[in-house]
Amino acid sequence: IAGSVVPMRVDGESRVGSAQEVPGSVKLLAFVGGMIAKGSGWLYDDDGKTVNFQKNQTASTRFAFASSSNSLVLNISSVEGGFDGFPEKRSYQVHFLGAWPAKEVTVNGKSISAAPYESPCQTDCWSYDGSSLSLHVNIQATSISEAISVEVASMFALPAAELGMGLPRMLKRLEAAKSLLDVSGGNQEDCWTLLTAAETGERITNDVGSAQKELKMFTSNLKAGIEEVKGEAHLDKA
Repeated sequence: IAGSVVPMRVDGESRVGSAQEVPGSVKLLAFVGGMIAKGSGWLYDDDGKTVNFQKNQTASTRFAFASSSNSLVLNISSVEGGFDGFPEKRSYQVHFLGAWPAKEVTVNGKSISAAPYESPCQTDCWSYDGSSLSLHVNIQATSISEAISVEVASMFALPAAELGMGLPRMLKRLEAAKSLLDVSGGNQEDCWTLLTAAETGERITNDVGSAQKELKMFTSNLKAGIEEVKGEAHLDKA
């Protein structure tokens, strides 16, 4: 649902016994979906090992999200409560799903730099994944007593039908199909337009400024590509 904020464990962390570990890093999924929306969420922590939660030895962090025609804002509260073993600092990976690339991203009013997708950052930074149409903001370890405000100035205006949640799934499926074709050694010249559509996400990742143009071309390339494949299949039968 647009506006929802869902906390998750960071990719790559051990799942074994993870319910008994207090995470020092948290991934937040903020669902934009090309819509103007508001929403909120919260994260509850206890030590996962004892019944001290019955004595109110718990911690909670609240999240509030809002979008406008040209901006996204996510506020992370300071941690309320606490218990023995709770980390003094926590880092965040914020993923705005179904969002345009950014003109600028600020964390607590300070502009942060853009980085190539999946590149490690030593400071707060943001990147864009064209395949999932998501804006990623990495926030370094911050004191749990501090509130964090992430503000994104979008490169293009919302709402945007091009960013509907069905489109990232379609991009991923086409990328998977292209990978299978690459492995099989099939004749790619027979489905060139479809392969052009399959590479849309990669082109956006490498040139975020092309996102709007690429997505407008995607639908026509996809339709033409399907007809192209149908035509080749008809010739093969003949």
